[in-house]
Amino acid sequence: NKLRILKRSFDNGGLYGLLWKIAIHLLIHNRMSPTLKQLLAKKLHLKLYMWLMLGYWPNIDEPTTFNEKIAYRKLHSNNSLYSTVEDKYRVREYVSQKVDSQILPKLYYATKNPKTIPFEDLPKEYVIKPNHMAGAIEFIEGSPDDKDRLQEIAEEWLDTTHNIMKEESWYWKITPRILVEEYLKEED
Repeated sequence: NKLRILKRSFDNGGLYGLLWKIAIHLLIHNRMSPTLKQLLAKKLHLKLYMWLMLGYWPNIDEPTTFNEKIAYRKLHSNNSLYSTVEDKYRVREYVSQKVDSQILPKLYYATKNPKTIPFEDLPKEYVIKPNHMAGAIEFIEGSPDDKDRLQEIAEEWLDTTHNIMKEESWYWKITPRILVEEYLKEED
């Protein structure tokens, strides 16, 4: 599986794409990443990651870009609200208190165990997503063909610890859950 990922990286970006993927893996996803982070110190580790992702060396001490300001906040701020607003489950209550729950998509089901998702009781269209990650989502239109595959994907999401290596420590305060919500789309 990892060789397939490396091959795809090489096929898509040549030697640069392959080296980039290896560097990201070493910095963030490898079991040695925490040790490397400790050796480099938090700030240098974050700067290297940002350089690889953004293509320029960030100025975290005197930030001017949005990304630099976020990096500064990661290193110098510990606001408990971050974990609330990052948690797609807990933020629902926060939004309800601040604005109105009517603006939120309908929540059909929330669970810590994907095997309990009541597929037969769900509407024809919905989404399945984790509350503690960004970009992970499954769109369901009609009856799902492979419920076991969806449950496996959800299990992988629950096993993913998100972003302590990127200095996003508020993720550690989020209890991972799987959410089944209303599928929002335009009429056309």
